[in-house]
Amino acid sequence: MRYALTLALILVILASQAAQALALEAQTVLEGWVMIPAVEGRGEGSLINVTITITYPGHGNVKIKTFIGEGGVGSTTKASMTMAVKTGSLLAGVDWRLLDADITIKVRDNVEGPSGGFAISLLTYLLLVYQRNIGLRDYAITGAISPEGLSSKVGGVDIKCQLAQKGGYTLVLPASNVEDLTPNCVNRVPVAGIVEALEVVKGMPRLSVNVMYELPGGFSLTMREAALHFINETSRIRNSVPEGYELPEVPAVNISLVLSIIDVNPYASASMAFTGYVRAVQSYYYYMIERQGLQWAAEEVSRVEGELGKVKNMLDSMERRGSIYYVEFLATAYTRLADANASLAIAREQVLGGGSVEEAASYLGLASARLESIRYWVKTAEAVKEERPIIDERDVERAASIFGDYVKVSASYAEALIDYVINVYRPLNSAALKSQLNTVKDIVKAARSEEAKGNYVAALGFYREAFSKSLYLYWLFMRPDNVTQEVADRYRRELLTVQALLTSRVVLRGLVSGLAPAYSGYGEFRYARGEYLDAIRLLEDAAASTILWSTLTLSPPVASGWTLQNRAPPSGEAAAPGFRVPSLDYYMLTASIALASMFVGLLLALLASRRLLLSP
Repeated sequence: MRYALTLALILVILASQAAQALALEAQTVLEGWVMIPAVEGRGEGSLINVTITITYPGHGNVKIKTFIGEGGVGSTTKASMTMAVKTGSLLAGVDWRLLDADITIKVRDNVEGPSGGFAISLLTYLLLVYQRNIGLRDYAITGAISPEGLSSKVGGVDIKCQLAQKGGYTLVLPASNVEDLTPNCVNRVPVAGIVEALEVVKGMPRLSVNVMYELPGGFSLTMREAALHFINETSRIRNSVPEGYELPEVPAVNISLVLSIIDVNPYASASMAFTGYVRAVQSYYYYMIERQGLQWAAEEVSRVEGELGKVKNMLDSMERRGSIYYVEFLATAYTRLADANASLAIAREQVLGGGSVEEAASYLGLASARLESIRYWVKTAEAVKEERPIIDERDVERAASIFGDYVKVSASYAEALIDYVINVYRPLNSAALKSQLNTVKDIVKAARSEEAKGNYVAALGFYREAFSKSLYLYWLFMRPDNVTQEVADRYRRELLTVQALLTSRVVLRGLVSGLAPAYSGYGEFRYARGEYLDAIRLLEDAAASTILWSTLTLSPPVASGWTLQNRAPPSGEAAAPGFRVPSLDYYMLTASIALASMFVGLLLALLASRRLLLSP
């Protein structure tokens, strides 16, 4: 009987593996379409039918064409729709590298601009989650996509609304575009991102997901220590700088407030204290450069550069194995190093080029202050090194590879978007945008270099910093001119929901993010104080940290063995984002197989032991 049970379990495991292997070999094709309003010339436009065909298995290729071929598609449109496919896949839990997407914009003309990205991202998500062909019949959709699934601000929305209404459609547009509409736009629904759009186009109920977990005690203790350290250092530096040398654009920090929350929210306290410390260091440099001149500043740039080099060597020498918190916080130390190097590069330009003393002091001060923050992130990492779960070095390598691919696409999209905005709208801050873009590109280059050398923790940190800075560039375009609490709350709710859903997926795989709850808690604190833009930026950082680890949970579209186009959701079933692919029953199947395998192993071990005991 025992042998029969063992054989049956082995057959179940082999049959399950064989079924998955067959599913992975079968080709699957999904098709979807959506109407996208486009503005042409002055006050004119049309509704354009756009289709997407997803083929699995594939190689991660995204092709965009019009009726006149791929040459009719501008660089911004290509970049935005490539990002859209990958963002929709990411939120659906699907590995975009294993599928191909062909997008056809049904016009006989050239197309350019990012405003079709959100529609394609939503459609990609729906195709992969519902696993059947889909057409969005009642809605015309506009909006640029951001890599965490937000609907970003676009131009010409009032004209687009008129086009949609004339064609019998309701316009779905970014929440940040509401102030750009006239009263004539009646049939319109503003959304903050993909989750909110699902409520509109598929009638899904409002998702209310809350995933909470406590960070290790070592994290809170070191953050509390950091807060007190930065407060004391700020006081010391202030006493050495005469009045009148504080940079006006740097906000003052309420030390009493910092101390009042140090036990309740130690990360928020440390962050606010660090902001005050940065201001003090910048003021010190402003004072010293005014007194000593740019030659002194050039020598100080060289000194800080040398210190950053020593810190890099120290980080590279640290052990790579430990808890997932240890790896993430060590990677965070690398992100602060990347930020310091980027700030120092700008300071060097200002100093050697005879630029603004204020700019030189500002960036040099930030680079110098980062040295202290790096040391505390290292201390935080060491404090949680033995916590659980322990992450495998191969997982760090895999995360750097997949997340790195996502960040590279994000950076390319940011570059195309900035070029488009500069060429079309001629903003006054064009030079600053270009400078920030160059910073992102430099950090991505550094990440790729570290990855090539096998320093995957450093690569992960640099990719994470480049991603955060690219998200900041998207936010510059997404936000309305006047951020009301109503609009801010929609984006806040969207980011919190995305964050919770991704966290659920990550936790199901036995992973956690140490930074995500810290950023979210600080973001909520800032939001309660009415600091809406800063709060949303922090919530974006929380989502970015979870996106990083969620790349380890991505699965093939048919990992559960179902054929995509033949499976429709049961009547009344709401497909929650992040839980259709990979599905919960797939996890249960995997867990069952793992348990069965363990049982078989134990049984065989017992049989072997019995033989040894009975042998002469």
